Amino acid sequence: MGYYRLILALLVAASHAGLTFGRFNPGEIAVVSFFLLSGYVMTALIDRHYLDLRRVGPFYLDRALRLYPQFLVYSLAMIAGAEFFGLRHLWMSAPPTLASDVAQLTMLPLAFSERFPDMLLPQGWSLGLELMFYAVFPLILIPGERMMAAYASGLVFLFAFCGRISADWFAYRLLPGVLFAFILGSWIRRPETRLGRAPVALGYALAVVALVVALTIWPRRTSVCDMLIGLVAGLPIVYGLAQARIEGWRDELAGNLSYGVFLNHMLLLPILERLLPSASTGVRFAALIPISIALSYVTFRYIERPAIAWRRTLRNAPSVPSAAAVSAGPAALDRGLPDFLYAPASRRGSSAG
Repeated sequence: MGYYRLILALLVAASHAGLTFGRFNPGEIAVVSFFLLSGYVMTALIDRHYLDLRRVGPFYLDRALRLYPQFLVYSLAMIAGAEFFGLRHLWMSAPPTLASDVAQLTMLPLAFSERFPDMLLPQGWSLGLELMFYAVFPLILIPGERMMAAYASGLVFLFAFCGRISADWFAYRLLPGVLFAFILGSWIRRPETRLGRAPVALGYALAVVALVVALTIWPRRTSVCDMLIGLVAGLPIVYGLAQARIEGWRDELAGNLSYGVFLNHMLLLPILERLLPSASTGVRFAALIPISIALSYVTFRYIERPAIAWRRTLRNAPSVPSAAAVSAGPAALDRGLPDFLYAPASRRGSSAG
């Protein structure tokens, strides 16, 4: 899954560079696959290391050590660039403030970006959403309440889909309306006890029907359309990659680099606009790709990798394996991304989470 995660991160970067697929946003579509991957990988991680409610605290610390190191480095760099060099992306209408800086560094407030419209890291809203998912998912997965949670989330999405509540927020950005997408990824990893993977097939069929309706009746609800396109395109890809279990150091490296690319492109885009003022959007994006990947390698090697040992310590604490963990088989280990960006465990083990 490493190559796929890197492609998704580059699609997010492309959308912020100004590249679109007609009226559809490639970044919004890509983020939905991140939701699916997150549900898949967090199920594997909990089954292997944290399948006990008494282990929820270490799980939360594990996730903080995964998300924050590179995020804090790039956030501080972006704050410094904005304050001292006036580097701002196209969506910023005002300089950053102390309140926006605090929100930026703590991550969670980014999920409510309507309160902080001038965020330096606009894609950070998905990381705030990810933190919310981490907070509730063990409390859903371990007691076996995924089905009820998926029904409740699907109902919220339906109200948003029909326009009864905000489509942008409750069909795309906030956890109550998108939790079902994370759970679909979880079902790919660990099928329902009695229903197997039938809920995944049902979810896919409903997404296809909803997408047809949205494109023909409510085409202007772009967030809803992008969410549904992401589900229709992403579900079979994630399912296929899960079955293929592609491993190898190249795939692992690609996955390790994707988080840095996801974070650093908003720092690099304003710099490239100054260095290449007359270049087209496509030329700037082409220049961004190798620079972003190279910078991501540096921060992964010197910022991310030291935290991996701490996560291993948390995971290796004594625990009793459950029947679910045994039946799930070898679990995926996180490789270096906001959990939605992990690959199956590699035989090399050099950067295993």
